[in-house]
Amino acid sequence: MSKIFNIRKRKSEKQTHLIGAYMPDEFVSSLTLYCLSKGISKSCIIQELLQEWHSKVFQKESESVMDEIVFLIQHDWNIRKMVDKINKFNVVDTFSAYKKGVTETLLSKKIKETKINEIMDMIKI
Repeated sequence: MSKIFNIRKRKSEKQTHLIGAYMPDEFVSSLTLYCLSKGISKSCIIQELLQEWHSKVFQKESESVMDEIVFLIQHDWNIRKMVDKINKFNVVDTFSAYKKGVTETLLSKKIKETKINEIMDMIKI
């Protein structure tokens, strides 16, 4: 293989995580050709696009995103609470276990603990 297409990987000082996405063949081919012509990696292109999205879209909507997450969790809890009352379970005990389960789920999805605590503080019994 020719060294003409070797792309140097930049080392990041920030902690990074791998995310994946399936793309159509034509899209991957175009992206690869573009990256080879510019001497940059596909990760660089995707990171730049996501940074732009994060600053333009997510930053403006982050509060509503948090509200939506809280709504989904609260709604799920309210349904579970009704079932627990019907089954005569101790709602306080199950609420604590529910919050612990949600916390573990969010941690497994790489959500920062500070965000999780913020979410959990908004969930009411």
